[in-house]
Amino acid sequence: MAIDQEKSQPPDEDTTMLDSEGQTTSSPSDTTNENRSNSPATTSESSNGRSPETPASSSDPPATTAGTHGTDGEAKMDLDNPDFNKGGTASGESDKTAPMDPHQAPPPIYQPYIYGSSPYSAILPPPPSTQEPFASHSASPQTAAQAASTTAASSQQDSSNAAATQTAEVHDPNRFDLLPRIKGLFRLLDLYSETGSGGLVDKIIISQDSLGRFINTVLPGAYTNVTKIDFTRLDREASLRLIGIYGSKSEIVRFLHSQGAIDDEVYVIWGLSSDVILKGVDDLFLSVALLLVEDDVSINMRPSLRSGIYILSPPAMDDSLTEPLIRYVVYWPEETTWNDDTTGSVRKNRVTFMRYLTSLTDQIHALISPEHEAKLVFKDTDQDDDSDGDGFGMSWNDYEVANVDDRLFKFEVAKTNEQAEAVNIRPGFTVAHHAFCTSTAHIPTSTGSTRSESLIPQFVASETVQAVATTRFVPGVGYTRRLDESFGEHRFTAELRKYGSVIISSSVDDAGFEMLLKKGGLKTKDSAAYATYRDTVDKAERRFQQEEKEEVERSLAEIKANSTRLRDQVSRYLVPKICDLYPTLDPEDLLPLKTDQEPEGSSQAADDLAHFYHVRATYKSADRAVKQTVAEAKFGSINYPNFSRLKKRFLIVKGILEKHKDLSEEQRTELANSVSLNGELPSALKESQASWAKLNPLPYVKAIALKLNFLKESNDEETLKAYSKVNEPSDTDFLKSLIDTVTKEPILAASVGELRDLALRGLRQTLDSSAKALADKMISAQEREVHDTAKSFAKTRFASAKQGATSILRQAIVKRLFGEGKQPVLTIEDVKPSRHWNSDFTLKAWYNQRTEPTFETSVWSLDLSEDDRQKLKENPLHVPNPKMPRSPTTFNLPLGWRIRRLQILGSKKALLIVDCPDKIRLWVFPLRTGFSVDRPTCSIPNVQGRKYVIAVDEQMRLVALAITEPPGLVSLQEFLMDETFSTMHSRGSPLSLNSWYTDGIPEFTKIAFFSGSEELCLVEASGRVRVLSIPSRSFRPATVHLPTQPLHVRSSPDGAALLVVEGTPRGPKLLRVFHRASFGSNGNGIVKELPESFNVTSNFCVSSTGERSKGFLMAFDVAHQRIISSALEISRKETEYQFRAKDEANNTARETTTVHNSLINCFSEVWERFPVAAAIQRQTVSEAGREPPRVTFVSSLGGYSFKGYFKRMVQDFERLSRKPTEQRLTRIVVDSSTFDELSCEVLSTSHYKAGEWVAELLCLIPIHIAVTMENRFVPLKDGVLDAALERELLGAEVSKIINSISLGWYESIFSSYMANKPVKVVSSMGEQSVGKSYSLNHMVDSSFAGSAVRTTEGVWLSVCPTKDCLVVALDFEGVHSIERTAQEDMLLVLFNTALSNLVIFRNNFALSRDVANMFTSFQASTHLFDPSANQRLFKGLLTIVIKDVVDGDKKDIVKEFFAKFSQIVSKEQATNFITVLHNSQLTVIPWSVIQSREFYALFGKLRNLLFSQKSTHGTAGEFLITLKTLMAKMKAQDWGSLDQTVIKHRVAALSDMLPAALEYGRSGSTFDADELRNLDDQGVVDHSDHNAKFYIGKDEGERERALASLLEDWGVDPARGAVDEVATYLNNLATSRIAHVEKWIEQNLSRFPADNSDIRNLKRDFKDLAERLRNAVRLCPAQCNSCQLQCMLNLSHQQQSHDCRTSHTCITPCEYAEEHDGPVLCQLPAGHNGKHV
Repeated sequence: MAIDQEKSQPPDEDTTMLDSEGQTTSSPSDTTNENRSNSPATTSESSNGRSPETPASSSDPPATTAGTHGTDGEAKMDLDNPDFNKGGTASGESDKTAPMDPHQAPPPIYQPYIYGSSPYSAILPPPPSTQEPFASHSASPQTAAQAASTTAASSQQDSSNAAATQTAEVHDPNRFDLLPRIKGLFRLLDLYSETGSGGLVDKIIISQDSLGRFINTVLPGAYTNVTKIDFTRLDREASLRLIGIYGSKSEIVRFLHSQGAIDDEVYVIWGLSSDVILKGVDDLFLSVALLLVEDDVSINMRPSLRSGIYILSPPAMDDSLTEPLIRYVVYWPEETTWNDDTTGSVRKNRVTFMRYLTSLTDQIHALISPEHEAKLVFKDTDQDDDSDGDGFGMSWNDYEVANVDDRLFKFEVAKTNEQAEAVNIRPGFTVAHHAFCTSTAHIPTSTGSTRSESLIPQFVASETVQAVATTRFVPGVGYTRRLDESFGEHRFTAELRKYGSVIISSSVDDAGFEMLLKKGGLKTKDSAAYATYRDTVDKAERRFQQEEKEEVERSLAEIKANSTRLRDQVSRYLVPKICDLYPTLDPEDLLPLKTDQEPEGSSQAADDLAHFYHVRATYKSADRAVKQTVAEAKFGSINYPNFSRLKKRFLIVKGILEKHKDLSEEQRTELANSVSLNGELPSALKESQASWAKLNPLPYVKAIALKLNFLKESNDEETLKAYSKVNEPSDTDFLKSLIDTVTKEPILAASVGELRDLALRGLRQTLDSSAKALADKMISAQEREVHDTAKSFAKTRFASAKQGATSILRQAIVKRLFGEGKQPVLTIEDVKPSRHWNSDFTLKAWYNQRTEPTFETSVWSLDLSEDDRQKLKENPLHVPNPKMPRSPTTFNLPLGWRIRRLQILGSKKALLIVDCPDKIRLWVFPLRTGFSVDRPTCSIPNVQGRKYVIAVDEQMRLVALAITEPPGLVSLQEFLMDETFSTMHSRGSPLSLNSWYTDGIPEFTKIAFFSGSEELCLVEASGRVRVLSIPSRSFRPATVHLPTQPLHVRSSPDGAALLVVEGTPRGPKLLRVFHRASFGSNGNGIVKELPESFNVTSNFCVSSTGERSKGFLMAFDVAHQRIISSALEISRKETEYQFRAKDEANNTARETTTVHNSLINCFSEVWERFPVAAAIQRQTVSEAGREPPRVTFVSSLGGYSFKGYFKRMVQDFERLSRKPTEQRLTRIVVDSSTFDELSCEVLSTSHYKAGEWVAELLCLIPIHIAVTMENRFVPLKDGVLDAALERELLGAEVSKIINSISLGWYESIFSSYMANKPVKVVSSMGEQSVGKSYSLNHMVDSSFAGSAVRTTEGVWLSVCPTKDCLVVALDFEGVHSIERTAQEDMLLVLFNTALSNLVIFRNNFALSRDVANMFTSFQASTHLFDPSANQRLFKGLLTIVIKDVVDGDKKDIVKEFFAKFSQIVSKEQATNFITVLHNSQLTVIPWSVIQSREFYALFGKLRNLLFSQKSTHGTAGEFLITLKTLMAKMKAQDWGSLDQTVIKHRVAALSDMLPAALEYGRSGSTFDADELRNLDDQGVVDHSDHNAKFYIGKDEGERERALASLLEDWGVDPARGAVDEVATYLNNLATSRIAHVEKWIEQNLSRFPADNSDIRNLKRDFKDLAERLRNAVRLCPAQCNSCQLQCMLNLSHQQQSHDCRTSHTCITPCEYAEEHDGPVLCQLPAGHNGKHV
C-alpha cells in the first residue's frame, strides 16, 4: 500500500509518477540502490555525486523511484502532497521553474506495479543533515525545549532492521513523560484530552497503574488491579498522614528537591536559563529541566510532567519514627494555571483539581514564587495580616454598582466597507509532534532482495478538519501460537474455518483421529473417502464377528464333550488332597464305584489326570480356580449328619470307660451300645431328645448315669457337667485316634466302624460337591477364555483391517485439509477425550502464520479545544492551536495497493480510494471503527492503460473521477454519498468529455471542485484550467493558463476561490488565487509570496478551522517534525456585515487588574462551583484522627495579608452565594510562612485509614461511562473511548460486551469494598446549560465539572458513600441539542429512566413552552424495553424542576404543566411515558432563583424524595451487574428482558467455572486459582471443603489417576485395610466438595427466580456433574483378578481385569515359621482364607 502525491516538478524524461489526480510527475531519484545510506538526510543525488540542487545530467542513468510502477505492483500513497511519496531521496531538478510546453507530449501516466515499493516515494530532497530540528524563526538562541527536541529527533535515526520498533517508539504517548524520573512521585489523577462534539475536552481520570504502585508502596500486595484492592487490609494495617501542595511550578520544584525527589545537580539545572541548560547536560537532567521551560514548541516534542494530582512519598529520614511518614498530595499545574486571564478550559481544570485537592487533604500548603508573589493584589495593602476589616475602601452601594456594571456587555452589527477581491496572508499555527518523523522501511522485492525507502507523514485532505497520515511498513512475519482447548463438533468446525491449511501430526493416534472424524466433523471433508472407509470397516467387522462366532462354537463343543472326563479327573485330583489329611482312609474308598460299562483298563482310567493338567496349563483362569479351590477347601472338617453327634457320644463314653474301670461287662456293653445311633436309647435319653438334638451332652450323661446307676455322685450336678465336657479333637485327629481306641477298648469297635462309615459318607459328599464346583469353575473359565480369546483375536484382526482403512482415509482427509501455501497453518499434535462435561475432545495443537507485508496507515485527526472554538467565534483573526490526539485510527492495506485519495468527511467519516490490481475500490467508513478491506462501498474495473484524477466536494457529497483511457476516450465518473456519508453510489452514466476536445484529448493533471458547488476545475498538462458545470454539462467560456506546473491545486474551503501553489520543491513558493466569481477575467489571478518557512516543503493542504471562511494553507516541515501554516483572508467583491463588541475600551477598563490572585481565589472558585456542605454528604472517611483544616501560604517574605484576604473572601462568598456552609469555611485556619520556616516546623496533620482514603479518592472522581454517536449507544472502558475496542465489539454478543465493559476505579467500590451496601440512583437530565451538573453536585456532593457552557457529553457516573447506602449519581448531557439526533436522545433517556430511582429533569422557565415536545424522547422510549419484563427497572420518580421561578409564578407554572401532562396521558393512555417509564410517579418543583436561601433548601427536599423511593437495585454488586448488562444490551440493541440477560450471563459465568469448581473447589483449574466467591459482593463462600482433586471428565485414564491420588492420601494399599472405611472417606470428600459448590451456586442465584429455565438447566447440569463426581470415587465391588482383595478401580472402569492396586501377594508372615530358617511371608494370593502358608 502506498499513497500517491501531486507532482511537484516538471515532467522529466527519467521517471514518472502519479499524483492524487493521477497526473504525471518526474522523479529521477534512485530508490532501488540497496547500498545507499538509510539516513533520511542522505539523498540519492548525493550518492551519485551531485548535490540536491544540481540537475540530473543526461549521462546519468535513469533511476527508478517509488513513484514509478514496475513489474510487480508498486505500493504508493497519494495524499495531495508531493512530499508524501518520498522522504529520503532527492529529485534532480533545478530551483528555477521551467515553463510548460503546451505542445510537449505528456509522459505516460499508467505504469505496471512494482512489488513492495514504498508509500513515500517523494520527489523532494531531504533536509540537509546539518539542519537543526525546530530552528527558531528568529536569530535568538535555541531554547531548552528546542534542544530537547533536537535530542529526541537525533535518537530517531533510521535502522535497517528496526523499522517497526522505531514506529512503536515514536507513537508511544508516554514517551516524554517525566514521572518515572522523579523519585517517590506517583500520579493519582491524570488530565486526558479527548475529542467531543464541541472539540477537544479535558477529562480527569484515575491513573490506575501509578495508583497501584503507590498502594503497594504503602502496603505491599494490597493492590492487584483496580478491581482488586484490599481495602480492609489497608484500613487495618496502614494509615496516611497527608499534606496538600499546590502553587507556582518553580516552588513545587524547590519543594521536590527539599524532599529528595530531585537531586542537587538536577535542581541546579532547573534553576538555570535555557542558554546554560544546553551546555554539557546529559539527556536525563535536560529532560527534567524542561519541566520549567516554556516556549512555543508543542509539548508533544519535549519531556514534561502532565498536569494532574500526584502523591509524593519521600524517603523516611529516621527509621525509628513511630508516626507514619508524611506524604504530600501535589497539584502540578498547567503552564497558565495561575494566570487570572487564562483560558476557560485551564480555569475549569484549575477549579476541578483544587476541588479534589481540598477534598483529599485537610492541611494544604500554597507555594508561591517571588514572581507570582510580586503580582498579587491585596485590596487593602495597608492592613496587617490579622486585620478584620473588609479592606475594600468603598461603600455597599459602590460595591453593588461595580458588580452590576461588571455584567453589562454591549454589541452591535457593523457594516464594513465594500471590498474588492483580494487575498491576505498572515501567520498561522504551528503543530509539532513526535509522530511527524521520517523512518526507513526495508521492503521486499519480487527478486527476493529488499529496497530501503523513507516513510514521511502526509496531510489527509479535508475541508474542515486538519489531519495527518503516517505510514509504517509492516513486514511479513511468521509467528506461532498454541491452541490447547476443548471442542465440540460445531465449535471445532467453526475453528477450522480460520485456517488455510490443517496438518494432522503422526503423533495423533487412530483413536484421536476417529474423534476428529466423529466429533470434529472431519468426515465431511471427503465424504466419498469416508463412505468407502465405513463400507470397508463394516464388512471387516461382520466378517470377523462371524469368524469369532464359529471359533467359539467349535471350542465350546469340544469343552462340552470333555466335561464329564474333566469332572472325573477333578475328583481323582482332589482325593489325594483328602487322604493326606486322613491317612487311615483308602483313596479307593472315596472314589465312586466303577460301573459295569466301565471295564478295567479303560481309556478314562489310563489317561489318569492328563486332561485335567492340560486344561490347567492351557487356561490360566482355570488354573487360578484350582489353586483358589484347594486353598479354600475345608476337607479337614467332616460336615455330615449325625457324625458330630456320634463323635461326641463316643468321646463321652470313652471317657467314662477310661475313668470307671470297675464297671461290669454288662454295664460296659450297655454303655458301648448307647453310643450307636442305631442302638436302643435309654428312656431317659429318649425323653431328652430335644436337648440331644441340640448337641447338649449333659442330658445324655445324666440319662446314662441314672439308667446304669454307675455313678454314686450322680446327683452331683457338677460331676455330671464334668463328664459331659470332653476335649473334642479335630476330625482328622479323631479319625487317626480310632485305631488306638479299638485296640484299648474293643467293646467300642462297632461304634468305630459306624463313625468311619459316617466319615466316608461325609468326605465323599464333600469330594463330590468340591469336585463339581471346581469342574464347573474350570469349564466356565475355559468358556470365558474361549470367548475372550476369540474376541481378542477377532478384535486384533479387525483393528488391523480398520487401521489399514483408517490410514487410507487419513491420507485422503489430510490431503483435503492441507492447502498448499495457504495461511495460517494449524498443526494438530494430540487429541484426547475432553475432561470438560460440555465438550467432546481436547485438542493440543499449534498454528503458525506468516502475515503478508502491508503498509499500516495511521490517521491523526487534529482538533481544537473548546476555548479555541469559542475564540474563533469571538475574534475572526484568532489563530487556533490544533491539538494532536493521543492515539490515531489505523488501517492496513496490502503491498501493491496504492491510495489515491484519503479524505475526512465531516469529523467522523472518511473517504478512501485505492488503486488495486483488479479494480479501483472506494470506501466511506467511520474513522473510529474502520472498514473491511474485502468489502468496499463500491468499485469500478481498473482497465489497463486507464488514467484518472480525483476531486471530492464534501458539501455536495460528490466524488468525481476524470478518466482517460485508450484509444483517446475521456469521461467523468461521478459518485454521490448520502447525507450521513454512510453509503455511496454511482450518479448516472459516465459523462463523455470528448465533444469538448476536438483538437485532441488533453492530459488532466489535477481537478478540484469549487467547494459547495458542482463546478469542477480541470487542470491540463499544458497548464490550461477550465471550469466544467456538471449540472449544465458545459464548460465556462473563460479559461486561465498557468505558467508552471502547480504543486498543489485546491478550492478554498468556502468555495470562494481556486488556490494554486507554484514553485520548486526546495525553493520559494507562490500562491496564485483565482476567485470563482471572476474566474478568467484576470488570467494571472492574485499572486502572493508564501513565507520562507514554506521553502523546505512541497507537501501542502488547504483546510479551515471554525468556519469555512477561516482558511489555512498548511505545509509539512518534515525535517523539523512540524506542521506550519498561513492563515488566508480571501475577500470577495461584496459588502460584509460583522457582529462585534461595542465600547470595547470601557469593557477593557472594567477587566480585572489582578494577574495571579487565582493562587488564593482558587478556593472561592471551588466553593462557587462545588458544594461546601451538600444535601447528601460523603461519609467515606471517618472523623477519627482528623485535624482542623489549615491553609498555609508559603512565600519568600511570608508577610502579606493572606489571612485577612482569605477571611474577606469567605465573608464575601457566604454573603453573596447564600450557600449552606455549616461554618466549615470559618473553621479553616489560615497562616503564612516562608519556605525556610516551613521546613523547620513540626507539622500537625490528619491521619487517614489508608483504605478509606483510597476509597474517598476513587469516589471523588466522576467517570465517563457512555456516549451516543451515529445513533448508537457506546459504552466506554475505564472512562475513555477506545476505538480499537469499539471495532472489536461491533456485532458482538451481549455476554462479550458485558465482560468488556469496565467502570475503571469504581469496579472495586461496587464489587468488593462496598459491595453489600444498598444502592440509590439519582440522575440529572434536561436541556443544555440549565445547571444539571451544578444541581447534582450540591445534592450528592459529587464533582461533575459543569459550567455555563455545554460541557457534559454522554453519561457520567459518581458515587457518594453514606452510612446506610451508596448514592449513585448519573449526569447526562443536555437533550434536544443540535449535536444529537432524536434517536440518540431517546437512548440516553432510556438508559436514565431504566436505572434511576429519582430522575431530576431540569429545564428553563417558560409558561408558553411546548411541554409535549420537551418529552418526545421520553415517549419514544416507551416502545423499547418492556417494564413488565424488567421488574427492577423503570421504577424511578420523575421530578421536573423548572429553574428560576419566582414565588408569583409558582402556581401558574404548575397549572401549565398539569394541563400539558393531562393532554399527554389522555392521548397516549396506557402507553404514556409517566406510567411506562416512571411507575406513574411525577413531581413538579418550581425552583427558586439562585443565590436565594430557598434555592439550596430545595436540595434537602430532593434528598428526602430520593430516600423515600424503594430501592430497586439491591446491593452495589448487584447494581454493577445490572448496569453493565443494560449498557451491553443497549449497545447490541437487544431490547429483550434485562432480567433474563442478567440470569443468562450469571448462569454462563457459573457454567464456565462449574467443572473447575467441582474438580478443584476453585474458580479455575488449579489450586492457585481464586476461591469460589459470591459474584455480587466478591465474598468468599464459607465451606469445610478439602484440597482434594477430583475428575469429572470422560478420559478414563485421568479419572483413574485422580482416584489413585485420593487413595494415596488415605494411605498405602487401602485395599488391604477396611475397604468400607476407604469408601466412606472418598464419599465424604465428594460430599464436602459438592456441598461447597452447591452453596456457591445458591449464593449466586438466590436473588433470581428459581423457576427460570436457565437456572433449572444449570442445576440439572450441576446434579449430573455431582453424580459424575460421586461415581468417579465409587469403588468397584468386584474381586481383584490377581488376588482376593477388592478391586480399587472406579466402579465404571472399562478395564477387563479388576485391580486392587497392590502387589497381589499376601504380606502376612507364614504361620509355619518352624519350617523356615527365618521370617518368610505368605506366598498365597492377598486376601486368601485359611492359614498363611
